[in-house]
Amino acid sequence: MGSHHLQNLDPEDPAAFELAKVYVLDELRRTFRPEFLNRLDEVIVFRPLSRAQLERIVDLQVRQLEARLQDLKIRVEVTPEARAWLAQEGYSPDYGARPLRRLIQRTVENTLSRMVLRGELREGDVAVVTVRGGAIAVERREPVPA
Repeated sequence: MGSHHLQNLDPEDPAAFELAKVYVLDELRRTFRPEFLNRLDEVIVFRPLSRAQLERIVDLQVRQLEARLQDLKIRVEVTPEARAWLAQEGYSPDYGARPLRRLIQRTVENTLSRMVLRGELREGDVAVVTVRGGAIAVERREPVPA
């Protein structure tokens, strides 16, 4: 509720956030009866995520993916362009970063799974996630011998 007040905010502008917060809480009071609101311990208005925060979420998701690939000894590298693309495409003003997980699963994990099943990605390989033609691409790179 009230997310439309937060959609176009600059995440770095505290004054704009405080003003939007007033609008959100006012909308809450107009929508719900006082009896209901009185049952809530606290109402929290979340700040919009910054691009840097979204890119950190991408990194966390990729680390979790790498942990699942650890038995196969496959590393995943995400280029800065791919990280920015995933952060941009995976963010929704209404749902926050929730769609990001599904996007990574659809564009990266599913591709990696197909590559492993077809034998295109093997133990010790590096999967490089890039952007090609406006979409995510996953390419195999052999590891550099130590």
